[in-house]
Amino acid sequence: MTNNHNEQGPTTADANQQRVITIREGAVAATIWRRQSSAGMEYLDFSLSRSWKSKNGEKEGYSHNFFEANEKALVQVIIKACTFIRDQHTERTDTDSDEETIGDDRERA
Repeated sequence: MTNNHNEQGPTTADANQQRVITIREGAVAATIWRRQSSAGMEYLDFSLSRSWKSKNGEKEGYSHNFFEANEKALVQVIIKACTFIRDQHTERTDTDSDEETIGDDRERA
């Protein structure tokens, strides 16, 4: 697995999204995005892609279509992406809880 922060993002110029990390298994990748809804809520989600190269090696690119041979890599990157997002959510929740506890202690003093 390789984590790559330098992949090109989506073609739409959206100021409410930021690439966080790309998780790779072979030719399959899950890119995790930090986005913000129109209501201001921040969240993480992911997109999937597959790199390809022509047989003669002259062309290469990315696709959002997959083959049955990609099944194991897809499952692995999806699990890893979901785990990453869950861990980030847990870290934020823990930080928010700590801040609330500190705030409560200050109010009591």
